[in-house]
Amino acid sequence: MKDIKGNYITVNKKWLDEVGFESKESIEGLNSYDVWPKRQCDNFRANEKEVIEDNTIKIFEETFPFRNGDKTVDTTIWPLLDKDNHPIGTMGIAIDGKCRARFYENLNNNEKNFREITKYCDSVFFIRDEKNIIYMSPAYETIFEESCDYYAHDVYQFNNFFKNEEQKEGILKDYEFDKMNEGRAKAKLKNGKEKWIQYKFLPIIDEDGKAIKRIGILTDITKEVALEEEKEKIRLDFFANISHELRTPVNLILSSIQVLKLKLSTLDKENYNYFSNYINIMQRNTFRLVKLINNLIDSTKIDSKSIEIHPINSDIISFIEDTCSSVLDFVKSKNMNLIFDTDIEEEVIGFDPSYIERIMLNLLSNAIKFNKKDGNIFVNVSVNEKDVVVEVKDEGPGIPEEKIPNIFDRFEQVRSKMKSEREGTGIGLYIVKALVDLHNGTIRVNSEEKDGCSIIFTLPRKKIEEKNDDNIIFKENKANMIDIEFSDIYL
Repeated sequence: MKDIKGNYITVNKKWLDEVGFESKESIEGLNSYDVWPKRQCDNFRANEKEVIEDNTIKIFEETFPFRNGDKTVDTTIWPLLDKDNHPIGTMGIAIDGKCRARFYENLNNNEKNFREITKYCDSVFFIRDEKNIIYMSPAYETIFEESCDYYAHDVYQFNNFFKNEEQKEGILKDYEFDKMNEGRAKAKLKNGKEKWIQYKFLPIIDEDGKAIKRIGILTDITKEVALEEEKEKIRLDFFANISHELRTPVNLILSSIQVLKLKLSTLDKENYNYFSNYINIMQRNTFRLVKLINNLIDSTKIDSKSIEIHPINSDIISFIEDTCSSVLDFVKSKNMNLIFDTDIEEEVIGFDPSYIERIMLNLLSNAIKFNKKDGNIFVNVSVNEKDVVVEVKDEGPGIPEEKIPNIFDRFEQVRSKMKSEREGTGIGLYIVKALVDLHNGTIRVNSEEKDGCSIIFTLPRKKIEEKNDDNIIFKENKANMIDIEFSDIYL
């Protein structure tokens, strides 16, 4: 411990042993320059001055000429303050630095081996500290098609390859020096070429747990990504083709069923009831096939980013209320109640009627499917400064907490404690989220087990430029859309 002038106030026994003083009394009151050579003492005093001026704890690596020879130590120094928080001196702790020195020696030896090995690797390997790239392997010039000298003094230069409109800060965004981070990103080279790069950054940690350097690994995966994209295109084409191939015979079956229904009136009552029952079973299950095919086609369009939105300006409040009214008879047939509520009577915004109806019918279908017996279904519409907020809530068993984060993933299906007839393909909510996203809206789930499920989506309160939209087909197909969407809960 020292006062503001560098005079020793007190020291411990270990310090006395290392320096060669007999007792505390023999050192107390002496100045640093009375104990140490001027060169070392100037360094000590400069560090102490820095601590006092900044009024904060600092760590230094210093060399002391102890009795048994020079020794490198790590010193932690912090200011001593009076009752008014004015600095009156410093206190320091010195720790033997031999272990740290050995660590750096081993690190340097390992770096030499590392450099030799990575000369022959196809991936780029580099070593950096917080400011500079210390080593860059030769593969850099092959992958990025320019000289390594470009990075001699600026560690962040290579990050410019990865900056674009979507990723404005490149791959170093939000990274921490002492943490591992990895991913893949597209790099645009100076010659205009584009390459996909797999990157991984790993910290080199010393014995005190401090990150002192980082190793970076950059791998050209352009060919692999192209192969993945080609496989994905083949997969999407397959689903699209098979879905369209299935749609044709299913439509023919539905048409045949309609013809048979027209002939039922010619039968006597006993035969009418008999054939009518089986024809209705055929129709319901055909609608289930239509729903599955439509979902497969739409999910394929979503994956290929070829699905389009055709919005019109219309009253979203009355539209959602009309959609709820259209399914009231079905809800009542299940001994349930549907309660619609809104805090505003009219709100004209731009939306695609067919897609919003698809969203609502899917959410209402799920609410019926998973509701408790004789339960209520609540549809609440409200508005805030930016959005129209729509909530569809049931009183069913709810969704387990661990399932909620993945509920909008494709093929995700909550099967726990559900009867088999309640299970679906797991595509519906995936499509719902995609359709909400197309409207620049948001969707989320609030649910607790045994306390029902609430799905809330928002639509921006914005109008579009007026167009001459023809909505007749949509209105004519509305009844069929209900039959299709509710086909898996008729049984």
